[in-house]
Amino acid sequence: METTLLDIIRDFVRTVTWTEAITYRSTWPHEYTLLKNCHDKEAFLEFASSIFADGKLQSFYSTTNRYLELDGKLYWSMDSSPAATDLINRCNVEDSYENRLRENRLP
Repeated sequence: METTLLDIIRDFVRTVTWTEAITYRSTWPHEYTLLKNCHDKEAFLEFASSIFADGKLQSFYSTTNRYLELDGKLYWSMDSSPAATDLINRCNVEDSYENRLRENRLP
């Protein structure tokens, strides 16, 4: 059976270490992973490329980022390109800015 990019991404997401963004616990709960701590830097960069290529533009207050939805989570980079990405964030879809704005749940 051939391994697809989606398989690689799902394996990466499942096996990489995610760190809680403690500073934002009460306002914007999310997690992040750092390139420098990854066991598979190639998969990290493939995932970053997928976020930029396949992610949908969404707002976060006055900024716009590309967000990739996968298995109930949103993933995003705040960098200018996949090559510049050294940190990938994620949150639950229900905690996205757009969902919280629509549901009047902004902090």
